[in-house]
Amino acid sequence: MTDNEWICPKCGAACTGKFCGVCGCARPADATDGAEAAKDEEKPLTGHSEDTPENHKADAPAGENQHDGAMDDQTMVMPAVNPSLYENGNAGAEPPYQQPYAGPQYQQPYPGMQPQGSWLSRNRKPALIGGAVLLVIIAIGIVMYLSNAEKSYLDKCESVRAVLEANADTLGRIDSLNGDPDSDDAKKLIDKLDSAESDAGSAKSKVSQLYIPKRYSAQNAQLKASIELQKAIIADAKKVVKDPTGDGAADAVKRVRSNVKDLKESIGACNAGSTDYTKAFTLDKLPGILDSYINKKKTLDAKKAAEEAAEKARKAAEEKRARMAEYNRRRDERNQSQRNRHTLVWLTDSVEIQGKDICIHGKFYNGTSDELISDVTKMSVTITLWNGDQQVFTRQSNFSDFTLSPAISPGGTDTWTLRMTGKAGSLTNQSFDHFDVVPGDIYWKYYNY
Repeated sequence: MTDNEWICPKCGAACTGKFCGVCGCARPADATDGAEAAKDEEKPLTGHSEDTPENHKADAPAGENQHDGAMDDQTMVMPAVNPSLYENGNAGAEPPYQQPYAGPQYQQPYPGMQPQGSWLSRNRKPALIGGAVLLVIIAIGIVMYLSNAEKSYLDKCESVRAVLEANADTLGRIDSLNGDPDSDDAKKLIDKLDSAESDAGSAKSKVSQLYIPKRYSAQNAQLKASIELQKAIIADAKKVVKDPTGDGAADAVKRVRSNVKDLKESIGACNAGSTDYTKAFTLDKLPGILDSYINKKKTLDAKKAAEEAAEKARKAAEEKRARMAEYNRRRDERNQSQRNRHTLVWLTDSVEIQGKDICIHGKFYNGTSDELISDVTKMSVTITLWNGDQQVFTRQSNFSDFTLSPAISPGGTDTWTLRMTGKAGSLTNQSFDHFDVVPGDIYWKYYNY
């Protein structure tokens, strides 16, 4: 190894300059001192004993004493001044002779101040290594973010599946209702359907996150559309439960039937990872359940109507019986009053419509004590027909020439029908429920008994 060569302490390469040609490391101080010492030993003695710039120029390596406007790698050194000359009141004293200033003097730079080259030349390899490490860290971060984002999305899909399956179970509970929307069970289920509809909306928001893994973008769009379908199905089912026989119930069931079909067809496109929406989106039985619920309501309504009609008829019958009992009582009192007149009287038993004729069924009663009545020559009656409290018919009619055979003895009776021909008009036996028949004067023939 020559005098100018030195071993780089960093990479071990043999070097001759001030910097390592391999790694750019600066030449160590000990190597520099050794080389300068060797030069001093080789330099011939001259007559110069003073430390002059010329001596430094002779000692400096080639090129270092060339000044081109910059003091590269050199230090300006001013002659030293002894400060003691100006101490102790000697500020006005003339200083002793000093060697004249000979200009800037060259001084060998401190090894640590030697030029280190550019930043890129000194740090190229560490910079490249740092950049590569940074890129690796960024890549790992991106992979981890994408992996975590996908896992987060799949976890949300799984939680959404649980919500949608719970909604499907709630819809299935409609089958347990008896058809009465006013029942406690129906009201509780309506509240649950309200919650299910709200939960479906929250589920859609949950899978509408900011970042969707690219390979699940189509699945996510279909899933949100299917959630909307289930939400619409819940709304229509709730409408049917609230008013099964209302105007919009049949149309609501039609929409449910169509949406249920579309929802089932979307199952495959909605599944993500291990998440399966088959149970949540299979609602094939729901349209039939809603139809059954509507029929239950109709059956209840018919049963209720029949019960109400029967109750109404029962009450009407009771009222009619009560009225008829009262009318019969009054008739009997009237007939008894007629009997007490001790004369010939007409006693009415019933009134009947026969075609267009009004027939008054009754009998003549001989209330005399000594007459044998053989003929009724003339009589009149006034008849009034009633339906409840409403009068439906009234008329006075005259009758004559009744031959009583055999003749009626005192205290006896003879049954007759007084026929009012063509007077019924549109009346039927159902047009009235009771009557009043008031006989007028009766004229008859008799024999002494």
